[in-house]
Amino acid sequence: MIVVRRLSAHYILPGDGRVLKYGILELDSEGRVLSLVDTGGTLRETQGLEFFNGVLVPGFVNAHCHLELSHLAGRVNARGLVPFLKSVLRYRSETCPISVMESADREMWAEGIVAVGDISNTASSFSVKRSSSLIYHTFVELSGLDPGIANSVMDKGNVLLRQLSEMGLRGSLSPHAPYSVSRALMEALLDQALFAHHIVSVHHQESEQENLLFQRGEGSFLPFLREIYPSFQEEGPPGVSSFEYFSDLLVRFPRLLMVHNTFSDPVQLAGMPSLCERSAWVFCPRSNFLLEGRLPDAECFFRAGLRVALGTDSLASNGSLSVLSEMRLLQEVFPAIPFPVLVQWATSNGAWALGLEEHLGKFSRGLRPGVNLIERIDLNTIRLLPQSRVRRIL
Repeated sequence: MIVVRRLSAHYILPGDGRVLKYGILELDSEGRVLSLVDTGGTLRETQGLEFFNGVLVPGFVNAHCHLELSHLAGRVNARGLVPFLKSVLRYRSETCPISVMESADREMWAEGIVAVGDISNTASSFSVKRSSSLIYHTFVELSGLDPGIANSVMDKGNVLLRQLSEMGLRGSLSPHAPYSVSRALMEALLDQALFAHHIVSVHHQESEQENLLFQRGEGSFLPFLREIYPSFQEEGPPGVSSFEYFSDLLVRFPRLLMVHNTFSDPVQLAGMPSLCERSAWVFCPRSNFLLEGRLPDAECFFRAGLRVALGTDSLASNGSLSVLSEMRLLQEVFPAIPFPVLVQWATSNGAWALGLEEHLGKFSRGLRPGVNLIERIDLNTIRLLPQSRVRRIL
């Protein structure tokens, strides 16, 4: 293949934890990586070389988003997960206008995002995804606490999944959260995931109220569930965390995105290697801080060697769909996490989470990851500044 572009910058972070000072990235006409040259920090005159002031990184992966909630930007002012969910349900009958979702899609493109893990409860966003320049994996979200309706819930989900397939879009069925699905529904989802080798996403321990419900049958989730699920019957709490209640099933999914983890114990999770090798732990820091006033213990996840990816959640709980802004907040709160690790979380780990590791996520030969330039960064420490911004190069 003929090298069409040679790119260099003060630093190149390939998405695998390395830092190459004055490295050179060679690309073909389709943006496919031909080589990544480690110059050893000495940049010599090279024909056709484009040099950028800043740091070059692969395109970002937004591993968790709700495109169909984009019309709720600025309309949901609730604090706490349960009040937030009530507000979202109040607007659920409204269909998000296509133009609003297209605007959110363009925002992600401008923010250097190349792929998105998106939650869908309806088909309203499918046409936007079909015409988008981004790669979407749609998680068709299912819920239902009555074990007797598990099969009918699966049938409705599969109708949406077939629509995605007919439109040439990637997708899979996923449970909403441990507190909103029965074991019968979770088992049905597991059976389909094993049969079809599907990736599955689940909202996980986003609120302390989730664990209170499972451990002691207390907290704000109990009246909320009684309100939205008329058939909900309290049989007494299982006396364990929501994770422990479903852990025997979760460890069997072929690939799993555990999303939020605001109140999860990384040490406990790291003690289950069979789960960890199949899972990505997705953080949405700005959404978590807005709704619950705290973040996952990201440094402990890092120290435990867990595979972390990043998401933005929706515009209903976030001011923008910027992965760089999520990285900036994590760096501010957890300064001990090296910036190359944050880049890995935002790129290659997200690509793995969506099953796209053979296509993007790293500056690795044969991949087409896209190229972002992070400008206005502290080049002495390789850390983000308040004024740092991302510019898409390719």
